[in-house]
Amino acid sequence: MLRLRHVACAAAMMLAARSAAQSTRLCFENPPAPGAPQSGIVVLSISADPGRRPGWARPAVLVDGRLLAVCQAVPATVRWDATRAEDGEHLIALAIVDTRAVPPREMLRVDEILVTTRRPATAQVSRTSAALQRPERIDPSPARAASSPPSRDTQARRGTPPEATARVAAVSERRVLAADPRGMILLHDAGSGASTPLAEAAGPVRALAWDGRRAWWAVEDGPRAVRLFSRMPQSELTEEHALGTSIPPSGLRLQPWQRGVAVLSQAGSVHVDPASRSVRPLDEALPDAIRLAPRELGVHLVWSENQALVAAVGRLPGAGADVQVTVAWRRHGEWQEAEALRIAIPAGQAAAFSDGLGRLIVACAEALVVADLTCEPLRTERVLLPPGDSRAQLPSAAVVAGGDVWCLCGGSVLRLRSNAPAEAYLPWNVPGMRAQDLAAQGSGVMIATTAGLRRLPAGDLAEGHSGFVRVRLGGPGDAPETPLDQQLAAEVAGWMGVPYKWGGATKEGADCSGFIMAVYRALGIELPHGSAQLRTFPLGSIVKDDLRFGDVLVYPGHCAIYMGNGMTAETVSGRVGQRAIWGRTGVVVRRFLTSQAVRGELPSRSGGPRTRRGASSDARRLDPAGHPSVR
Repeated sequence: MLRLRHVACAAAMMLAARSAAQSTRLCFENPPAPGAPQSGIVVLSISADPGRRPGWARPAVLVDGRLLAVCQAVPATVRWDATRAEDGEHLIALAIVDTRAVPPREMLRVDEILVTTRRPATAQVSRTSAALQRPERIDPSPARAASSPPSRDTQARRGTPPEATARVAAVSERRVLAADPRGMILLHDAGSGASTPLAEAAGPVRALAWDGRRAWWAVEDGPRAVRLFSRMPQSELTEEHALGTSIPPSGLRLQPWQRGVAVLSQAGSVHVDPASRSVRPLDEALPDAIRLAPRELGVHLVWSENQALVAAVGRLPGAGADVQVTVAWRRHGEWQEAEALRIAIPAGQAAAFSDGLGRLIVACAEALVVADLTCEPLRTERVLLPPGDSRAQLPSAAVVAGGDVWCLCGGSVLRLRSNAPAEAYLPWNVPGMRAQDLAAQGSGVMIATTAGLRRLPAGDLAEGHSGFVRVRLGGPGDAPETPLDQQLAAEVAGWMGVPYKWGGATKEGADCSGFIMAVYRALGIELPHGSAQLRTFPLGSIVKDDLRFGDVLVYPGHCAIYMGNGMTAETVSGRVGQRAIWGRTGVVVRRFLTSQAVRGELPSRSGGPRTRRGASSDARRLDPAGHPSVR
């Protein structure tokens, strides 16, 4: 009798939630331009009268499964500050919640919108990296909510200093200089894994360099200025070097130059000599050919005792999109005649990176061009980037290590190889981890992440590839190989274009988990209807090493099937379609394409498979909560 009462109560609550959700919809008041990610305040309007409902069943907005706001009435307006969210994809959902629970408990998902965010370079975010505002009561009047002044809490957050980030710079084949997210400057030995603290930074570190004898770092001092520090490992004194001019932290780089360091930025560049304590404009030390050349993509320097070179990288004037690299060499104290190299790249954004050893990497959204500046004549090699989508980001860092090009794109790491398939490393195994910088380290790279230093390729796969999931783009496991894989591919193809419908699992309309449940059911594998249940479902396994065709990606409020070549099949933009995997956070990879899953076997405590209770055909039937039913 007690069980029946619980069932009746749950059914009544679900009916009340469905009644409240009959005509409620979530929509953008300010939709983003096609292909442009959100970078400001996202205004969401909840419209239509939800009809009769209990007072405790209220509409609420969730971002990535976390409560953003509970609406006291509809219509209502909700604001989400996208500048405070991590770059990547975020699922904004409208749900009916039970406000009697603390915190309010989601009962019914009504509608969903998938958006991408990209923080501006000058965006100010809090040290806690809070991506969501606290749940708040929403004024039911959109006009009054739009005109209301920001709260004191919001005003205080806008004035907080930027988030500290991780940085790394190469020192030798075994050692790197690093700044961790806590603001500590470290010398890290990759061989022993030991880190030696050098100093504590006076703020968020924006650039690092090693000149052969001392460590240099630049600390942000407000949105328009930086402070420069240096220290020798054997010294106990940290020196601050007055720059004499305001250099903004955005796009800042440090490169060793003439027994000191060059502070490079678009707003101006200076050379700092610690011996003479002099600071002078860098242009005074450069030849005329470099000063007059296009250089909006930066000036890149290489210095040694015997020779030096400097390269200016910029767009050629005119309607074309080509980039010109102007290189000048200095030998025996004299500048030689400069040489110009023209690189053809598509129109759009571009960036340039150098490794301090004479290799320059020019990046655009589709490819990287590697130029060896130490050779005469100059030689280049073009490497294509993996396929992306409308939110594909320009690489934020790139180096050459072990003959491969490694670059950082949207918090993930790409390894581009001339004679082998490209590889992507996605930071999915460590909650909250995000790659922020990288430096060459022997035949691989050292990655500075929000969870500490990580090395790739990794020798220890205890938590995957140093906390990353590897994707062999076009390599083994990235395409249908078995009959079961091919059956999955054919089944997914038949679902392309099916419209989105919350709670649906048919070709008349389906939501994200309903689509996956129906596809896998056609293969004889029964999965639950719900992304939260997929994350912890006992069937199958959790993947931490290599992503394979047919794996299911589950993250807060959404799920997708990996279809190879960096693309997924999922409900997106109102229908079942394809989307690139880049930029997603909080992902758990589940593998259900196994012989045990087809037979409906669950892992046993002893390690061997066990079959669910009942006949094999009935054992795979699930109740609405996603649990095996028992007859």
